Formats: sequence, structure tokens, C-alpha cells
Amino acid sequence: MDRFFKGIDFIEQSLTRKIMVDDIAKAACYSTFHFCRMFKALTGESVMAYVRRRRLSVAAERLMKEDMRLIDLALDCQFESHEAFSRAFKKMFQLSPKE
Repeated sequence: MDRFFKGIDFIEQSLTRKIMVDDIAKAACYSTFHFCRMFKALTGESVMAYVRRRRLSVAAERLMKEDMRLIDLALDCQFESHEAFSRAFKKMFQLSPKE
């Protein structure tokens, strides 16, 4: 289980960088296939869905604490565009980032 948590730690440290499932699995010393199956079994969601959810949670915290442009926050959280970020944010929180 320690190796699994190394993968979680890697995700947490990499939220503002582009990461791939292969990188996370490697950090946890598992094959990508095995890590993905284990992650889904333990958390109920895919690895990248978890990464997206964590990035959006961090973005929501930063929106409340920092005065920054949405596009800068979206890019910092590894979203391709302001629109993609806003859509994902609204889907998760039922509010637009501006609200």
C-alpha cells in the first residue's frame, strides 16, 4: 500500500505540471495497467479523473485566496483553455469560476 500512496504523493506534487498516468505508475513502482486497475478499485474513479478533481479543488481554493486572472489559473492548472477550465469547474461545483 505504501507504493500506492507514493503515486498519490506524486500526483499531489505534480498538480501544476503536465503528468501522464505512466509517470504516476512509475513513481509508485507499478505497471500502468496494474496501477490503473488498483486505483479504480480503491478510489472508485480513474487516475486522470482524480487528477482533474484535485486540480479543480486547488483552483477553487486559489480563487478564494488569490486575485488572479482566470486564464492564468486555468493554464497553471494544466487546462488547455479558459473555456475548458470553466466548463470543468462548473460541472464539478455547479458554479462558474467567477461566481
